[in-house]
Order: sequence, then C-alpha cells, then structure tokens
Amino acid sequence: MKHDVPDIEYGSAFQVEVAGQEGIASDISGTLHGDAFSGRITIVQPDSGPTLFALALAMDPPVGNGWEAEGAVIFSAVFDSIQFFEPDAQSSSCAVSTDPTYGFEQPNPVKVGGDAFGGPARERAYLDVLLGPNGEPIAYERSGSIPLARRSSTLIR
Repeated sequence: MKHDVPDIEYGSAFQVEVAGQEGIASDISGTLHGDAFSGRITIVQPDSGPTLFALALAMDPPVGNGWEAEGAVIFSAVFDSIQFFEPDAQSSSCAVSTDPTYGFEQPNPVKVGGDAFGGPARERAYLDVLLGPNGEPIAYERSGSIPLARRSSTLIR
C-alpha cells in the first residue's frame, strides 16, 4: 500500500477473533486522492482454507474520524456475519451432472456468472470449493480467458 498511499500510517497490531478464528489487525490512516481516510486492515488464517484479508476505509470528514463515526460499526457487522466451515461433499445439496461434457467442453461450460471483471474471481471461488470423489481437495491451474468478443466462458485446464 505504501506505493499507492505513501503517507499511510499503521497503528499497533492487535489480536482479533473472527468466527472463532484468531487473526491480527491494525488501524490505518492516510490520504487517498487528496482526501484523508482512516480504517483497518485485518488478516485471519482459519485452521484450514484460504486466508481472509479485509481492508476497510472510511473517508474522514473535515472534522473527526470517519472510521470511528461510521466505518467501524459497519466493519464489525460484516465480520460478525462471517462463518468458516469445512465443505462436506456428502451433505451437499448440489446435484452431480450426468452429462459427460458438462464443464469439459467449451460449448457446455460451468456457468458461474459475473462479467469480464467479476468472472475470474467467481471461477476461482467455484473451483476452490470443489472436492474430488472421496472429498479430497483438487488442484487446478487457470490458463486464461477467451477474448471477450468470442467469450462464452473462461477456459480452465
């Protein structure tokens, strides 16, 4: 962040707990595009699964601190709603396709929604929760996108 916000200041790091998982946070402040801001950076590494990284900023009014006045309340509400869980292949309500071409051939892709900007993130989110036939994690490598003009899906190999 120092590159984009050279005057950023970090407060002392402190322990946080999100959905029963310990993490670390720091209050921050600085100037972004000429406007003062304050906020918080939080990182939580659940016992298993990907790391949760959260950055929340509130633009500061001419007098006072936007984070303390509004941002912290909203941030806390969002964090109070977070739940970490282990995917369970046995209890999934998702049907297993019987079509052997589903997700394996370009005319029959797995449709995860999104657009040119949101699609790749949704694809990774989908792939990150897939499990093998015995509930084991899978590995994948994203090889890129089809040009937008011809695009009906992103190719995953």
